[in-house]
Amino acid sequence: MMTADSAQGTKIIESPSVDYARMTARYQKLHLIITGTAAALSLITVITIIVQVYNLAKQTENQTKVLDVQSRSLDSLNQSLQAQERALSNHNWQFLINQDAEISRVLMEHPELRPYFYASKPINDKDKNFDRVILLADMYLDFVELFDKENIKRIIGSEDRQKYLGLWNNYFRDIFQSSPVLCSHYYEVKDWYMASVGEYAAKYCSKRP
Repeated sequence: MMTADSAQGTKIIESPSVDYARMTARYQKLHLIITGTAAALSLITVITIIVQVYNLAKQTENQTKVLDVQSRSLDSLNQSLQAQERALSNHNWQFLINQDAEISRVLMEHPELRPYFYASKPINDKDKNFDRVILLADMYLDFVELFDKENIKRIIGSEDRQKYLGLWNNYFRDIFQSSPVLCSHYYEVKDWYMASVGEYAAKYCSKRP
């Protein structure tokens, strides 16, 4: 530090080293402020990222729970549908058995009707058995149609499916081949039945309109 005399008194003249020290102190203070601000911003950024990751994890967890609930609901619905399908198949299978038993009962009580279905006996509307024969023909056609539905086929175990389906197909083949009444009646009412019944008729009926 230097001094100088004047009329008004002594004036203190600061040396350049003092100004440099002050500037250095200001710079250091500014540097600390900037560094602190940057550190604070970095900390805020890190905290923000952590919060976002946490929220994303919670959203993912919630979505996973929702998907799990939906999956269980779908499984439950699928099981319910399968149970309903089995119940329907069992109902149709029981109806099929009852239909077969009813046909057998009618033939036992009225053996005179049997030749119309197993011995190629023709019929006309003057025949005294006409109404009963036509009714029995309807029962046979219903029987063939119901058996050929997919839900009936699924009841038969996979191991024996082809064997039993082959046996039933042989029965249907023989009944169409040996019953002109069944064939002619089918073509009169073919719009009542599924195409699968028509396939039997087209393949095994000797006379078609």
